[in-house]
Amino acid sequence: MEQLDVAKGRLETMDPLLLYAYIALLIMAVIPIICGSMGSIKYKKKTKSSKKVDTSSEDEDSDRDETEFFKLEEAQMFPIYGSITLFSLYLMFKYFDKELINYLMTAYFGLIGVGAASTVLVSACRLLTGLALKGDYKIQMFHKNKEFFYWRFGGIHLLAICGAILLNSYYVLTKHWIVSNFLAESFAISAVELLNLDSFSTGMVLLSALFVYDVFWVFGTDVMVTVAKNFDAPIKVTWPKDIFAVITNGIFNKPEKMQFTMLGLGDIVIPGIYICLCLQFDYHLYLKSKVGKKHPRTMWFPKPYFWTVLISYILGLVVTVLVMHGFQSAQPALLYLSPACIFSSFFLAAVRGEVMELFKFKREGSDTKKKVLTSFKSKKEKKTSLKSKE
Repeated sequence: MEQLDVAKGRLETMDPLLLYAYIALLIMAVIPIICGSMGSIKYKKKTKSSKKVDTSSEDEDSDRDETEFFKLEEAQMFPIYGSITLFSLYLMFKYFDKELINYLMTAYFGLIGVGAASTVLVSACRLLTGLALKGDYKIQMFHKNKEFFYWRFGGIHLLAICGAILLNSYYVLTKHWIVSNFLAESFAISAVELLNLDSFSTGMVLLSALFVYDVFWVFGTDVMVTVAKNFDAPIKVTWPKDIFAVITNGIFNKPEKMQFTMLGLGDIVIPGIYICLCLQFDYHLYLKSKVGKKHPRTMWFPKPYFWTVLISYILGLVVTVLVMHGFQSAQPALLYLSPACIFSSFFLAAVRGEVMELFKFKREGSDTKKKVLTSFKSKKEKKTSLKSKE
């Protein structure tokens, strides 16, 4: 009881600057979930009309949009693989030179950060211009008549890559927290968009398993906290506890002895891919409606599951922050986020009478095997058949 009184006192006397930092973390957590979820919506191919329209390039690109899915078996094993990775990092930080490990990790994340950052920059250009920006050039690589690499690009893609290289170079040299946040947000957006759950059963198993994983490694050991504090890479979003001191010192100057609040990308991405699945389910329900059958290619459709679970996620984060600040101890965020996401989606389905449909829902393409990329010969045959039909 005494601890509760102390925690209540800390909350009542919370520094407004610290409150701003927590709000900033909350915003940075929500942005990649919304952006990644919206980007994951893929429209079905348009039906062929009587008009002769050259859609070969669009079909060729869509054929390459291979979607990989989290299956139930992978969700069950994910905490085990995560535990092995986490404990390995802990041992490395404990017995090897921390600076050397961070140099290697910085180089690795700098390389993959170019891809994530350039993708986000191109997506931002698409959003601002309203253009597809697919590009007019292609690079294709084949081995024994089988394609193993394909990239379609244009001038905007090259500019985005150059910008991403500059950003990553600046991060490697300075480790500036703003650039680190941009890279972390880019990783999170890409992960939410590309990591696909095949069903709600898989999503609930994944969240439940990682609930146990998070609680064990945070409350049961010092492993999670040790790795988080020593791992100097863009795998978390951070915000200064005193942003005005940073502004006064100069926003691009390296803050000396500045304290930061942080939130790991796992606490964004894992609930994020579940929230993304809720948006896919909303779109599935919309396509079954009369309006959806007439106007399938739109983002303006009802999103009850998406917004309900997203709001529950936000409330779960708020509870996490309040408990963490009140008791002044690290908290496993998934302890609050996993139940918030699972129960909110199930409760809404129960209220709407859609529980069976929720659990029967399977992402399109999740039951099909991965397609083998087409060869030179198959492409020529396809084009020849199209010309003969015309």
